[in-house]
Amino acid sequence: MAFQEEKDRRMLEDGLAAQNYVTGSYGSCANLCLSAQVKMTLLNLLGEEHRIQGDLLGELSRRGWKMQQPAPKEQLEATRKWITQQRGQMQK
Repeated sequence: MAFQEEKDRRMLEDGLAAQNYVTGSYGSCANLCLSAQVKMTLLNLLGEEHRIQGDLLGELSRRGWKMQQPAPKEQLEATRKWITQQRGQMQK
């Protein structure tokens, strides 16, 4: 891999890592916010940050540097069952 290409890859991966941190932080802050106005501002910012995160992930994927594999059917079914169980427990 050429030097500039490696530099680009690291920059995109660093950006994605930063976006993962930022979106987690905005989400946590919004969850704890008592002011509806401030909460909506944080959620709007969170939406913008998620779009940036998606753009970075898309660019990494387009360049072949970040590939996502489809989940096996067994894993999907196990996750579906777990969510259904969790939902049932929360409704009790």
